[in-house]
Amino acid sequence: MSQNLFVVGPLLSQHIQVWFKHFTTTANVTVLTVHEGGKPLPEAMQKKVFSITGTRLDFFLFAPVFWLLWWWHRPVVTNFHYLSSYGLLSLLLPKRNLVLNVWGSDVNLPFKSKNKLKRFLIKKALQRYSWINAPAEHLKQKLIALGAAEEKIEVFQYGVNVNDLPIKAKATDKAELIVVSNRNWQALYRIELIVAAFCLWQQQPDAPPALLHLYGTGDNADIARVNATLARYPTAASRVTVMGYTDKDTMLQQMAQADIFVSVPERDGTPLSLLEAMYIGLLPVVSDIDANHEWLVANSALWLTTYQPAALAALLAQAVTTLASSNEWQAVNRDKVAKLADVNQNLPRFYAVLQRYIGDK
Repeated sequence: MSQNLFVVGPLLSQHIQVWFKHFTTTANVTVLTVHEGGKPLPEAMQKKVFSITGTRLDFFLFAPVFWLLWWWHRPVVTNFHYLSSYGLLSLLLPKRNLVLNVWGSDVNLPFKSKNKLKRFLIKKALQRYSWINAPAEHLKQKLIALGAAEEKIEVFQYGVNVNDLPIKAKATDKAELIVVSNRNWQALYRIELIVAAFCLWQQQPDAPPALLHLYGTGDNADIARVNATLARYPTAASRVTVMGYTDKDTMLQQMAQADIFVSVPERDGTPLSLLEAMYIGLLPVVSDIDANHEWLVANSALWLTTYQPAALAALLAQAVTTLASSNEWQAVNRDKVAKLADVNQNLPRFYAVLQRYIGDK
């Protein structure tokens, strides 16, 4: 009789699809989710989507259905993704071969919460897991503070495929510098701050001509915020191009022609977009948060400490000087990604954990 493996978490963000894209096993793998979307799963994986109302109510309705399915199929391993929602479902199960992958916000938000009930449930859930993956050391420390056992946590991000990433050509005289932002437009990522700072910088009489390429998009409110910011700078806004959603390979090739990468959220996990930019060879201009310090050293990036357009505009001006004076930061960043964030090394580490519990040879 074949064994079963359950994977429980949201598909929309595509983390599950990446974690399992090369996974092979003798077990039957089924993904259970309320949040469908993203790229297709590998053919060998089944999917069960539970969505009735299209609201948060679905998750609460899903809990008893999940419990019944679990006891019916008795999976040998249950792999949860996203601690603060799906990960809490471990409270319904026996403490046996439960595996957790955390992402970032699912740890950061409970860590900051003062809700005693929420923190109690998080603590009890964490204590049920046999193995926990954290994508960064600072998230491991927060998990320990929330109640996880240190010896059960391994730190590695699945990473990026360095074999598929282009390498930025050596610097040459360019008519225009290119600045890239490729985070989505939710308020967390402060795209309007990036737009305002870029426009302020370009209005300076001594600023070299530059272009801002904005990838991604958001909902109507997100788009309205960005458009309102562009409207305040009608002259400089002509130098901003909304690239929107672009084929991943096309975007990476375009990034190899760029110079500066900007990402300034107030909190983050381990952004793959930053790792890609580091390996390609763009100069990172980033927020001064733990997630970014995990990957960048003081001299391999420029750090935003104040979320004001003038402060970020000053960093963009400073980036021009850095680009002209040295490229040592480029080798430092690329080596860090190659050593610690190569998907070809990190996915097999995760598969070895699952196969240990499944009993695959």
